[in-house]
Amino acid sequence: MDSPEPPVISDAVKQSFAEPVTCHAGEDLLLKVPVSGIPRPNAVWSTKGKEIKDPRFEAAVAKGVAQLSIPEAKRSDSGTYHIKIQNSEGEAEADITVKVTDVPSAPGGPMKTLKASSKALTVGWAAPSDDGGMHITQYVVERKTCGDELEEWTRIGKVFPGEDLKMTSDHVDKGTSYKFRVSAHNSLGSSPYLESADILADDKFSKKQSRHQ
Repeated sequence: MDSPEPPVISDAVKQSFAEPVTCHAGEDLLLKVPVSGIPRPNAVWSTKGKEIKDPRFEAAVAKGVAQLSIPEAKRSDSGTYHIKIQNSEGEAEADITVKVTDVPSAPGGPMKTLKASSKALTVGWAAPSDDGGMHITQYVVERKTCGDELEEWTRIGKVFPGEDLKMTSDHVDKGTSYKFRVSAHNSLGSSPYLESADILADDKFSKKQSRHQ
């Protein structure tokens, strides 16, 4: 009969988790931690200060490995995961940082009308609250005429990181209303759109703006 031994998570194993474990949203993620101890230790996983009890997560200890399965990982699953293994002889602990990347959230709104005249319209927006864990590569701005349900959105330009988050659209018709939308992009894809209210191409806005300057 083997002599009792306290649980152990080796320093080498802990060092292997010095860098975040990453995956893309929608992928299955499996955290594996080699452990030892006699009798076989139990594992308790927690994150954000609370023990994980969500049935979506599956924990097990078998053949010297404690594992936590996270099916179809979500961006919100990102964070630090704490594992505590314990048996009658003691306990051991380790932390694993998980980073789930995704497309960005929608650009920050509301979309503002910065300038409006009978010749051009300028709109502005803010950066997304969540870049998806990856650098924003560009913003794509589109425009369409209000009231024309058959007209498709037309791309009018791109804005890149480091530039002012605004876009000017020329070639507008006086007295016509337009709608704009913008999406943020990273290497995984595009965010949901942020859409403007109807904006009238008219000189009244610029005259009103001049009176307040």
